[in-house]
Amino acid sequence: MKLLCDGWCAEYDVDLKSMPDDEIKDLFKDIYKYQVLNFRQQDLTPEDFLRIAESVGIVQKRDPKDGDRGADLWEIDGILRVGGNAITGKDSLFHHKHDLDWHANQPSSPNRKRLIWLYAAQGTAGSRTSWLNNVDTYNDLPQDVKDKIEDAYVYCGYESGRYSTSPFFKEHIKKDNPVKLVQTFGEHKGLFFPFYQIFEVVGLESKESQELIEYLQNHILQEKYMWHLDWQDGDVNVAEQILTIHKRWAFEAMDRRILWRIASGHEHL
Repeated sequence: MKLLCDGWCAEYDVDLKSMPDDEIKDLFKDIYKYQVLNFRQQDLTPEDFLRIAESVGIVQKRDPKDGDRGADLWEIDGILRVGGNAITGKDSLFHHKHDLDWHANQPSSPNRKRLIWLYAAQGTAGSRTSWLNNVDTYNDLPQDVKDKIEDAYVYCGYESGRYSTSPFFKEHIKKDNPVKLVQTFGEHKGLFFPFYQIFEVVGLESKESQELIEYLQNHILQEKYMWHLDWQDGDVNVAEQILTIHKRWAFEAMDRRILWRIASGHEHL
């Protein structure tokens, strides 16, 4: 059974663990129709979760160049652990209690994975993550703004404190990989706009660039464009990373909340 949430998110009453790979592939073609897919009451091991994601696309694994750096962050190779430090006794990704503000997966990377998978493993009740629909935000822009940004590119990167203070990311602005501001994914066209990871609109003077970024940011941050997930243990959430961005709201018990995170492509669909 599929339940639509605001027309751009879909929730399913299925048991992912019991589904063979070919059925998983068919089901996950819905990522081209909806920006966010959600599955309640799943009971997965790390190996189950990884198999499901690998049925859909190539999963990002640990980089051998990192050596032992950040080794504690991985539940198994391919699955990063978010939070739960008091339970595991290990470090984890994004374990801070304050907001993990609006962002998308590695927007500056030319090899970025376009799907993010999240599994609520333990202690997630009471925490919330939200997504923004940048298809509707684009459609609602005035025509003169659409015309201005149709062929625009932006420089992306990371600066500590913009959306996260993670010590595992290097500060940078990647100017050799400009990213198109208006993109398509599946059946939709919209904004690629992780604004805290965008530093400049290519070809515009600094003042005009910042004014455009601020204008678009104020436009998209309206409640009508958001969908909120109040986590329950066993939830699986998959979101594309082109036309949506997401935010985890502040949560006091992050040291006891464990989320598993996978970044994957969609090559097998």
